[in-house]
Amino acid sequence: MPKLIDRYLTREILGPFGVALLTFVVLITGHILFTVVQVIVEHGVPLPNIAKFLALQVPRAVVLALPVSTLLGCSLGLNRLASEQELTALRTAGTSLPRIMRPALLLGVVAVVAAFGISEYVVPWANGEAKRMLHQIALSQRALVFRPGKFTEAGPNIHFYVEQVDRRQNLLKGVYFFVTQQGDFPVLFQARQARFAPRVLQATDARFYHLDKKGDLTWATMASADVNVGSLLSGTTPQFSSTETMRFGELIEKWRQREQQQAGHGRRFAVEIHWRIALAFSCLVFALLAGAITQYFSTSQQLAGVLITLLVVFVYYVLMLWLRMLGNAGSLPPAVSGWLLNGTIVAASLLTIWRQR
Repeated sequence: MPKLIDRYLTREILGPFGVALLTFVVLITGHILFTVVQVIVEHGVPLPNIAKFLALQVPRAVVLALPVSTLLGCSLGLNRLASEQELTALRTAGTSLPRIMRPALLLGVVAVVAAFGISEYVVPWANGEAKRMLHQIALSQRALVFRPGKFTEAGPNIHFYVEQVDRRQNLLKGVYFFVTQQGDFPVLFQARQARFAPRVLQATDARFYHLDKKGDLTWATMASADVNVGSLLSGTTPQFSSTETMRFGELIEKWRQREQQQAGHGRRFAVEIHWRIALAFSCLVFALLAGAITQYFSTSQQLAGVLITLLVVFVYYVLMLWLRMLGNAGSLPPAVSGWLLNGTIVAASLLTIWRQR
């Protein structure tokens, strides 16, 4: 009889869980595609490259979707049983609430293992491949690297400032670049516009200014000037956090190295370690929360239970990001920023289940 109950409850939970997981993975990867679709369309990125880029985002999307899918799967499955009075029948027959929740908690444990494994062995590799892929796109379309109104470091002694970027024509407008010189004042070059050629940046209506140590200004104008950019972007990488491509062992090693140099310098790595583990364990936390939420919604309140579940998910991710920011800023210890929310949910869920036992 207990095994029959487990199989029955598991079937009720796995269906909504699978649908929720697929839905959220599609939504997350779709959001990623939406954020880069303008660049993709403007620069004619081939469809196979787009498909590869999206495929590389799936592992990270799965890790983010597993907790919410666990919560929705368990909530919808248990709510369905509650709406048909089946949970009441099971409890009347002597089945305890913790016993009824065992399949949901088992799903939470499986989801924790899956999230931890994917974030350790798949996500760093996928992020690294996506990083290299975007880097290659940037190398083929050099104007992608420059952002209007922002300084761009193009080498150890060269900084660019661009007023406008025409990515369709791979053209820079209102170009300023500063060349620093050891023991001397920097040289300022200004050009009305500049276009990328295979190995050079061709500037038109260019002029340069140099202020010597005596305060005398030297300047000259040129109809055109070529700037050697053969290795201009060789050291430029997409703006991804380096921690996203690291495994736990690498993060721990980096944290130790930074802490040996100076206490507190490894905080960013410590926050990432705690955040990853806490995010994986949130699958089990949400499975526990689903059992607590279900107790408050009867047949007429099933929709309300689903809406409350979605609200909980939204608030959870917002608070987790906020706590992570506080951890990175040093306002909270890394362990507290990673585990405070999970601990609060577990305590509230256990208290609710204890009262309903």
